[in-house]
Amino acid sequence: MKKDVEITLHAEANQLWGVGGGVADDYCWLTDDNSGSNPLKPREFESTVYRAKKVTWKGQSEGAENKDFKVSIDRIDHTGGVEIFGENPLVGHGGKVKESVEGSAPSGEDIYKIHFSIIPVNDPHSSGLSFVIDPKLKVDPTD
Repeated sequence: MKKDVEITLHAEANQLWGVGGGVADDYCWLTDDNSGSNPLKPREFESTVYRAKKVTWKGQSEGAENKDFKVSIDRIDHTGGVEIFGENPLVGHGGKVKESVEGSAPSGEDIYKIHFSIIPVNDPHSSGLSFVIDPKLKVDPTD
């Protein structure tokens, strides 16, 4: 079924805060509300998306010990494979990134990087710490 897709980055924010920035594969996983409901490490994750439908990326801090942090999606950078969005990078607003797949997007795999921040809730003026992960998108070939 052709629909909008929401991808959630789940993060163990307190563990990431202790790491201090960089690559975050050991302390986060991704799910979506479509084909990627099983939580997977970022490099293993591939979400199926649809032409002319929206994709939204959002962050979520997981576990009681992580309630003092929020996860903000800062931007999405296309790094390889087919280009399925009309611009690059996709810039976040309000901690999320939302963009429509082009109606003429080719079938295939889009390799991208999610740039996100872990921000302490009790310090809203903090820019937090930045991290990068690299999952994949696939345009549904039957679409």
